[in-house]
Amino acid sequence: MSRIGKHPIAVPAGVEVKVDGSTVTVKGPKGTLTKEFKPSMSIVVDGGFVTVTRPDDEKENRALHGLTRTLIHNMIEGVTNGFKKELDVNGVGYRVQKQGKDLIDVLNELYAKYGTFKESQIALAKAGAAGAARIKEMMDTLRQDKPTEIGGVKVVLSEDYATSERSDGTTIDLPKSNVLKYYLEDGSWIAARPSGTEPKCKFYFSIKGKDAKDAADKTEVFHKAMMELIGE
Repeated sequence: MSRIGKHPIAVPAGVEVKVDGSTVTVKGPKGTLTKEFKPSMSIVVDGGFVTVTRPDDEKENRALHGLTRTLIHNMIEGVTNGFKKELDVNGVGYRVQKQGKDLIDVLNELYAKYGTFKESQIALAKAGAAGAARIKEMMDTLRQDKPTEIGGVKVVLSEDYATSERSDGTTIDLPKSNVLKYYLEDGSWIAARPSGTEPKCKFYFSIKGKDAKDAADKTEVFHKAMMELIGE
C-alpha cells in the first residue's frame, strides 16, 4: 500500500480540496464530501496536487498511507464524475444482457409473481405456575379444537410435532417437539409453541399478500384470529 500512498493526487479544475487538521473536505460539480483521517497521516494540498505522507515505516502506518491516499482519490473522483457500479463477467459459454433493471426492480417482479410475505411474532408472557398452566391450556385447546380455518382462510394442512402427525395422515420425520403448525389455503402459515427458555407462548406468522400492504393488513387479521382461538 505504501507504493500507492506515495503518488500525488491531481486535483481537477473545478474541484476544491481543503484540509483542516485531519479532516479533508472535497467540493466539486457533483457535491461535497468530508472525511476525517488518522492524525498520523500528513495531508498537504499544494500546486494542484494532494500529497499524503506517513511518519514512519511501521506496518500500520504503511497500510494507512495507501488507504488514505485511495480514499482521498475516491472522494475527488466522486465529486467530479460521481460514483458508478460495474459488473465484469468472465468465462466461456455465458451470455449477459443488460435489461435496465436494478435490484429493486427484480424484487418487485418476484413479489408480483410469487406474492409478498410478512414475517411476525406474538409472544404471550405467562409467569408463574398459573402462567405455565395457561400456556398448557392454550396448546391443549388448539389440539382438541383443531381449527379448520383461521381469519376466514381455510387450513389445508396442520402438523403436530409432539405426535409427529400431519392432518393428511403422513408422518413428520423430525424430533418431537411441542409445536403446532398450520398451512393456509392462501400460501400463508402460522405456528404455535411454548418457549423453552421463557414463560411465554409464541406464535409465528408468515403471511402471504398480493403486495406489502396486503400482507400487512392480512397479518393483523391473522393475529386477532389466533388470539380469539385461544381465548386471549
